[in-house]
Amino acid sequence: MEFWLYNGKLISLSFIKNQFNSRGKLMEQFIFHSELKNKLEFIIEKSHKLGGVLCFHGLPGCGKTTFSEYYAHKIAQEVSIFDANSHLFDRTSAANILNTIKETGNIVLDEDADNNFNSSDKKAWDRCFIIDEFHNLSEKRQDAYKVSLEKVSKELNALFILIVNTTKERPLNKTLTSAILSRCQAIDFDIKKHHYDEVIYLIRRKYPMLDEQYIKQTLPDLRQVMKRAKLLS
Repeated sequence: MEFWLYNGKLISLSFIKNQFNSRGKLMEQFIFHSELKNKLEFIIEKSHKLGGVLCFHGLPGCGKTTFSEYYAHKIAQEVSIFDANSHLFDRTSAANILNTIKETGNIVLDEDADNNFNSSDKKAWDRCFIIDEFHNLSEKRQDAYKVSLEKVSKELNALFILIVNTTKERPLNKTLTSAILSRCQAIDFDIKKHHYDEVIYLIRRKYPMLDEQYIKQTLPDLRQVMKRAKLLS
């Protein structure tokens, strides 16, 4: 039996599948294999129980950033997106992003705050901050976040999502510092070889104009598959 480490607890993947595989059309807009899909539906359903930091990691083009935006708007009242690359050559990049986040937290719209507090549609998190391309930060710059992530999350009731590109040569434990990794709930978006048949089937069902051989040659880069489908549509 396979297990997933979630918030420090081992959860059976079969439990996740049985609980969430009949939830309908929630994830139909995405092409994710069932193992990943069930995990993502799980964190949508249990978003109020998450720690303050998620990490979506995998090869480029596997849907991390696109899903993070969908997810953030589903579970948070306000969403802000930062690109670590835009601060790459700034020695104070981490401080700049975190200062911006803190300033965002100080903005309170009284009417909206009252409405959100009393609303039956109130979401699990007041804010969600997505930091894309986090892997491009040096170890020193990453570690500048280690205390602030937890502090800001608690003060603002905010969830952070770190988007990280990983490869076989540079897996997650070699891409993030141990201090950051220990604070994250990590989810792997990679399409492994044993997922190919299912993913090819999903792509062919959604984009019948695509040649199966092209799909096989292009995987695991879903971004290129989508671009090709858009050109042919």
